[in-house]
Amino acid sequence: PSLARGDDGLSPMDNGEISWQAAMAASAYCCLEEPDIIGDKIMWIQSWFGGGPSCPRPASTHSRDELQTLAGMADTPIKIVREALDARYETFQKDYHAVAKMFQMLGIMDRINSDMNTFGDLYSIAVSRTANLGPQWDGKRGIIPLHDMLNHHAVGSSPNVELLCVGDMKKAIADDTRFMNLMQPVCDDDSGEDMVWNSKDAVLIASRDIVRGDELWLSYIGMKQVSSMCEKERIWRTLQYGFSLGCL
Repeated sequence: PSLARGDDGLSPMDNGEISWQAAMAASAYCCLEEPDIIGDKIMWIQSWFGGGPSCPRPASTHSRDELQTLAGMADTPIKIVREALDARYETFQKDYHAVAKMFQMLGIMDRINSDMNTFGDLYSIAVSRTANLGPQWDGKRGIIPLHDMLNHHAVGSSPNVELLCVGDMKKAIADDTRFMNLMQPVCDDDSGEDMVWNSKDAVLIASRDIVRGDELWLSYIGMKQVSSMCEKERIWRTLQYGFSLGCL
């Protein structure tokens, strides 16, 4: 996942469209407030709340202790923390107004206008939970059920699953027989028939045997990546995931 910020290509677009993070938050918001527009994903989206990231705020609204905590988590000077918080907030404000304009056209502006904090919470949650879906999706991002609930691996452990799309996995295996043996038939709970795999279907691939009771772990970011990060990148990631990079 990439952090929504003003200097990495994720800032609001100048052509009247909205950024991926704003579009994702807007879709989630519509699911909660206007389910007839999007569909029946309310229960899943409601499960995102509780203990996660909250609506972006400018640095001036953070206490000295909060700033020092973030600086310690990212091993970054407070000055850089302030700049990152303000850049994130500025990007959010631009995204919010772009979405508000779209909602005004849909006739539901009164809802989002009176509840910016809920939209802001969804915005931050989307940024923290989104995954790059890979070449099959042209690098687009999405929030995938189950995958979005998995944690980064604990200190002293290693990730045991990875998210891949079927088409990308088939290319990586480069052996049709081996691929077919790996993709065992899975019964569709709704139809009772075996599922037909699509190249864009997202699957979790285990890197080792998983036994009953094992927790599934992802790797949000590798230790080698952390060691090569500049101060700005460290605080971006800390704000994105909400935990200290020192625990990686």
